[in-house]
Amino acid sequence: MRLLFLRRKEATSGKRRILDNQQVELENLISFRGKVRQREIPLLIRQMVKCAEAQRAKVGENLISATYQVELVDGEKVAEVELMLPVEGKITDRGDFTCKPRFFLKDAVKMEYQGPSSGFATVFEEMKQYIEKKGYVPITVGYIVSVLNNKNEDEVDMEVYMGVSANVL
Repeated sequence: MRLLFLRRKEATSGKRRILDNQQVELENLISFRGKVRQREIPLLIRQMVKCAEAQRAKVGENLISATYQVELVDGEKVAEVELMLPVEGKITDRGDFTCKPRFFLKDAVKMEYQGPSSGFATVFEEMKQYIEKKGYVPITVGYIVSVLNNKNEDEVDMEVYMGVSANVL
């Protein structure tokens, strides 16, 4: 089994780095895709961990997440999300959670961000500007790879991958 574990670095004032031609590959994931209220996402993640552990699978340190759409329903944000946790051990589909044997994204722009959680809000805008400047065409949503049990909620260590095409048609 191959699990992805991010580098653990000391907290800083907000380091950012953008790289071209990147890829991310993960195997053996427990996955959820659906619409949820944003406030329900932490509970959903805990349920995914419990589901994997109930199957005697060891959950990795990372969470991979993607948001496809956000809408306002009765004054509350409801998002269509995909959440994936790499696990070590055999898992099967259970309820809302499915086994995803492989997640592979290549030809991606990757932004590494380490710093205050408040600074992460501008990452997607910076990526969008970078992609436009390079003349790339985004072909996927942004996939965020983050540390699952970050002890310091004020500091984050994340990587964002967005699949792009360099084709000019």
